[in-house]
Amino acid sequence: MGRRRGLWQDEHGFSLAEVMITIVIMGIVFAIASSTWFGVVEGRRVDSATNEVAADLRRAHTNATNRLEDWRVEIDADTRDYRIYRIDPDTGTATLSSSNLLPEHTEFPPAMGVSAIVFEPDGKAQITGAGNVRIAADDGSPCHEIEVNPVTSRVEVSIDAC
Repeated sequence: MGRRRGLWQDEHGFSLAEVMITIVIMGIVFAIASSTWFGVVEGRRVDSATNEVAADLRRAHTNATNRLEDWRVEIDADTRDYRIYRIDPDTGTATLSSSNLLPEHTEFPPAMGVSAIVFEPDGKAQITGAGNVRIAADDGSPCHEIEVNPVTSRVEVSIDAC
């Protein structure tokens, strides 16, 4: 028993300086990791919003070709709002199908350019305004772009293309 006591006799634990250095290093690592983590979360939010809008555009195109009537998607730049309308082929009256909001901390940037896309029964799309649909975080980065081909109505997503 005396032998064991002798082995541990010189052990006194950590000094205050060693503990403080360890805490400072852990703080630096946590700060770097948390800033990276918040960037990843923001990127996922923009990914989700982009996928949601692309799915709604594809749905409007499908409705137009299946029901043989125009469907219109209106986008409000510098906001989170967009609406989908069914256009009656006989009267030309637009009926609101759905009103949607992008997730929080995402928006259609002010410089987006596109304000409306009309999907026609023959598969074409009329795009009012210049450019593609853009979706960005509130601070502008990351930013994704959705391109709608006016001839085929194909919806294609470009990541970080803005």
